[in-house]
Amino acid sequence: MLAWAFVFLRLFAIGAERALLKRLGNRSPHGLIPAFWFFALPALALLPWGWTLSAKGVPSGVLLALATALYIRALREGELSRLAPLSSLSYGFLFLMDLLLGKGKAWGAPSLLGLLLIMGGSASLYPKGPSSLLFLPRLGNLPGGKPMLLYAFLLATQRQVDAKLVPGEDPLSYSASAFLTVAVLLGLLLGSRHDLPLAVAFARRNIFLLVAAGGNNLLTFLLALWALPSVPLSLQEPLMALSHGVTALLARLFFGEDLRGRLGGIGLIILGSALILGDPR
Repeated sequence: MLAWAFVFLRLFAIGAERALLKRLGNRSPHGLIPAFWFFALPALALLPWGWTLSAKGVPSGVLLALATALYIRALREGELSRLAPLSSLSYGFLFLMDLLLGKGKAWGAPSLLGLLLIMGGSASLYPKGPSSLLFLPRLGNLPGGKPMLLYAFLLATQRQVDAKLVPGEDPLSYSASAFLTVAVLLGLLLGSRHDLPLAVAFARRNIFLLVAAGGNNLLTFLLALWALPSVPLSLQEPLMALSHGVTALLARLFFGEDLRGRLGGIGLIILGSALILGDPR
């Protein structure tokens, strides 16, 4: 029973994470600053526990640094309820990568149906509707659309890297290494732009929001571990698709976004994501 409580708490934490990142992005002069603190704080929290760092977590951290900066930029530029569900397009990129790598047979009928539902739901989120099959480039015309599509591509790439490197690695060591890599890379980038004083000033003004976002980032990972082995990831992950519904509700409550005309598309994306995540591969 406690394990399932962890699962549903993780669901709400993932949904809230997007709203926290949008709020931080709106308050920041650019997306690099909140992205830096989003990973630096969890990395600092993990280090005192003495986990052995893994070099295999570095490539994942590099991709995560780029992806998170793009994600926050997208949320700063556009509407949360319209853009956040588009992150599920990463499954489309993942499918294409699997085809190129000769792993396309791993996608069963439920996954392919889920992919079609995600594509249809994403198309319906375009303001003028899916007037043609070539809706994907048109999604880039949405405010924040281009960085969100790039984020989805990098997220799919990171999943390919993780699938190759994670087996045999301690999850905490791998995650701590990835988080630390993100923090170091973004810290160096901020230093090269002479923005570190700006980042410190931003942290002082938004310390509670940053702690909430960084703590939430670490919590989502730990909740997945705490729910194991009672609730395997094959059961946890399909439920996480419901986090898009949580995000849509928060977008309405905290940002006043109009959800009319979007709930159907969000529902298709939730169902499609659940089918893909629930299909054993």
